[in-house]
Amino acid sequence: MKRTCTFFLFLLPFLIKAQSIDTIKLINEIDSLITVSKDRIKKRDYDKALIINNVAKEKALSVFGKRDTLYADCLFNEGGIYQRTRQMSKAEELYNETLSIREVAFGDDHLECASVLNHLGILYRRTGKYENAKQAYLRAKKIRGKQLGKDDRRYAVVLNNLGIAYLQMGQFEESEENLLEVKRIRKTIYGTDHPLYAEIISNLAVLFVEGQRYEEAEKYLVEAKAIQDKKLGKESEDYAKSLGNLGILYRYLGQYEESEKCYLEAIEILEKVIGTDHPYYATNLDNLGALYFHMGLFKEAEPLYQKSKTVREKTLEKDHPDYSSSLNNLGILYHKTGNQDSTEICLKEAKDIREKIGGKENPDYANTLEDLAIFYSETGKNEEALKLQLEAEKIYKKALGEKHPRYAQCLKYLAEFYLNLRQFDSAEPLIIHANTIQKEILTNASRHLSERELSAHTQLFSEDLNLLYSLCQTNNTAQNSLVNTAFDNALFHKGFLLMASQQVKSLALSDSSSTKQFERLIAFHRRLSDEYVASQVDQKKIMELEKKVNILEKTITRNVAGFGEALRQVNWEEVKAKLKPEEAAIEFVHYNFLKPQRTDSIMYAALIIRPDLEEPKFIPLFEEKSLDSLLNIHTQRESAYANSLYDILDRGVVPVSQSTKTLYQLIWEPIEKELPAIKTVLYSPTGLLHRINLSAISLEFQVTVADRFKMVQKASLRELVIPAQLTINNNDALLYGGLTYNFDSTGFFGSNEELTTQYLATRGSSQLKLSDNNTATRRQAFRQLLHSDQEVTRLTNFLDSHGFIPVIRKGFMGTEDFLKTVGAGISSPRILHLATHGYFFEDPPLKTEKVLTKPLMAKAVENELVFKISDQPMVRAGLILSGGNYAWQGNDPIPGIEDGIFTAYEFSQMNLTNTELVVLSACETGLGDIKGNEGIYGLQRAAKIAGAKYLIMSLWQVPDAQTKKLMTIFYSKWLEEKMTIPDAFRSAQEELREMYEIPYFWAGFVLLE
Repeated sequence: MKRTCTFFLFLLPFLIKAQSIDTIKLINEIDSLITVSKDRIKKRDYDKALIINNVAKEKALSVFGKRDTLYADCLFNEGGIYQRTRQMSKAEELYNETLSIREVAFGDDHLECASVLNHLGILYRRTGKYENAKQAYLRAKKIRGKQLGKDDRRYAVVLNNLGIAYLQMGQFEESEENLLEVKRIRKTIYGTDHPLYAEIISNLAVLFVEGQRYEEAEKYLVEAKAIQDKKLGKESEDYAKSLGNLGILYRYLGQYEESEKCYLEAIEILEKVIGTDHPYYATNLDNLGALYFHMGLFKEAEPLYQKSKTVREKTLEKDHPDYSSSLNNLGILYHKTGNQDSTEICLKEAKDIREKIGGKENPDYANTLEDLAIFYSETGKNEEALKLQLEAEKIYKKALGEKHPRYAQCLKYLAEFYLNLRQFDSAEPLIIHANTIQKEILTNASRHLSERELSAHTQLFSEDLNLLYSLCQTNNTAQNSLVNTAFDNALFHKGFLLMASQQVKSLALSDSSSTKQFERLIAFHRRLSDEYVASQVDQKKIMELEKKVNILEKTITRNVAGFGEALRQVNWEEVKAKLKPEEAAIEFVHYNFLKPQRTDSIMYAALIIRPDLEEPKFIPLFEEKSLDSLLNIHTQRESAYANSLYDILDRGVVPVSQSTKTLYQLIWEPIEKELPAIKTVLYSPTGLLHRINLSAISLEFQVTVADRFKMVQKASLRELVIPAQLTINNNDALLYGGLTYNFDSTGFFGSNEELTTQYLATRGSSQLKLSDNNTATRRQAFRQLLHSDQEVTRLTNFLDSHGFIPVIRKGFMGTEDFLKTVGAGISSPRILHLATHGYFFEDPPLKTEKVLTKPLMAKAVENELVFKISDQPMVRAGLILSGGNYAWQGNDPIPGIEDGIFTAYEFSQMNLTNTELVVLSACETGLGDIKGNEGIYGLQRAAKIAGAKYLIMSLWQVPDAQTKKLMTIFYSKWLEEKMTIPDAFRSAQEELREMYEIPYFWAGFVLLE
């Protein structure tokens, strides 16, 4: 169900009008009366303004007649009064009469006509007649462009309003073209510190939000708000509008506390400035209600929705789009709270209004049909639901086309309704069709969105994956095509979507001759994305853009090595073709289980393919809470945690109760029977499985999975088909270890080093309780790691003796500044070994138990580390480098130097395409936030995005001394015994296991290929 949020757009009527001066006393008197009436309008004294204007109108009519321009001026002013008092029909009639008189008197290309057309455009927009608004603005634009030139402020006014009309019609490219021209004009006339410049960048920000260009939107909205604060003050209507728009943006980005803060402040300002009986006030109430609804705070959302509806009913006509949105939102809310009678009443009324406004072929009408269908489906009226959804599908298909996300969503709902009727054969092709559309949408989005924006975009389709995987689980007779689609989706979401897309950009931008072509390609993809989601789809324009995209991609593919392969999607058949006779491939997935209604169960499954299987198999595994209970037996990831988790069968210890299943029973037992005669298992984990070393799972006494299978962990099985491109052009090695974490200005500034080279490091802190809520403990200083000093010193000597050129960074020298030069302009080192502390903080829990308040938010920010509370998961994981304690303990940054806290996000921005091995010799470097099936957001993700081929990382707070031994053995086997990196790592772990039986000492590190 779609909950509508309404943006505040800055429409400019430009009321100033030059009036001719007549020497006749009566003309002066009429003109003076109109001026006094306008003054009353500014003071919102509309009744008095109308009385005064009527006096002027009667005088003009009696002396000059109905076709005189002075009489037209009175009509025009009266229309403005009715427009402000929401009597839109009367206003429209008066504007049209004014226009008719002026066209005869002045000609249809006169500025006086343009002024009326601009007002008509505003009126049409506010009554939902967007096509009429566009046509009025286009006429006004033509007149003002001809009469005033294209650098005039009045020309910019109509361009701004036309841009907004295009935006609300979903024609984003046309909207951006007009709004950017307004920005240029106003920057030239007023500069960048003027309220009118703030208005245009705020409107551009709204456009960018609608196009999922969130980072650009946030930049503009923050800038606009700052200008309005400086020039107009915090208690101004424009400032409140920008706050409201920021609230919508932050909600889309999942920053709910910031979103609520913006809404509450905007509402408080609007109450003082325009009062509570105003559409803008109602819009903020409605948007805040939508935020609470999204957070599950239905009791808090309902009074806001109700009050918004009341205000809109009072200030707008009942056939206004905003009023229908209030009804639609209330209907969905009532359904969620069990008020079924009110649900049906609200949705039916919204349907009738939307039919009246836009007819039965309008997407908004289809949206309400869909909401009614969902309501009927969930109340057991399955036949009625199916009938409405079939009608909605026809409307979406005709109005939006088959590449629109709302059409894909419609197919998903239609499939669910068929499932309710047990019509599986009808449901399955719809799910596959919807999935194909969504993958195309996301593929296009991956070309021009940032990772943060793409992540938010991906969440739109999470429910559809849930349905796909759930149907594979519940329908044992599911067509093979459904399981095949499920496997392809795992390859797409874990392999292509968020990692290959980064490689595409990196490859293209690394070739200077193709950079401009790639920038053009991004622009075309952005425009194509806008066209796909437009409310009025232009198939001809789409075909033209698709042709341009295809030509450019082919050109870049020919010119840039590896670009074509990075773009290519992979299917399960290609994975199967790469398997050897004794190999099997497993893609793990997890999903919210649907029946088809949502449940609170997160299920895990394995998609398995072997060379002898004709098609993949879907193997249901376990519910997430079963594994979560094992992972959370101990609050700290130390020895007791590791030993109880992996040593259960050896010692007969059951951590919670006799009914608790072991890792073997949860994960491996259902899979094992599908691996006959298999010796090598290539797998890609998902969700909480990223926190498990599958090789260390006990099968029986003193026998682990690694004893029977060669386990190869991949970020995605896509890499079997398209392996990472690596060119080893040096034997450089950069090693960080023995770092000094306390800041000392003498040590840092006394070295006077020039940061001109390249290279990187890590370990974790066993003394730091990362799950502890005590501020003092959380900010405890990191201690020096003595064994890390010995580790990198020995490795430096060892590497030097084997033909490497090692660079070692110890003490104060292991700075973040130096690390960030790695791969910048020159090839990255072949080995990057980081022996230091690592950190990882869980995703902050969403506060849904009560309405958030500004004081609570301020307090939370004040007392927490930004590295813990950040909404960006790639900031909540990272490494501590030299001098890092200073910032870690809450001190302000020192100008001119990095803070020594190297986040996973910063890591991901490096260029490690020439690096064969990254070793994160630290604690918990393999951890990070779980984001659907796309993977884990942390240091491991960062290293893969950066381009490293192999990554060694840790799953818990590994002991310092044993880590040193593991690394020493591993390098010896790799470089002296000439083993491959995977074989050397496995052999080193086996040797350490012989020295230390318990898993804590040997199973903490994993190798990611």
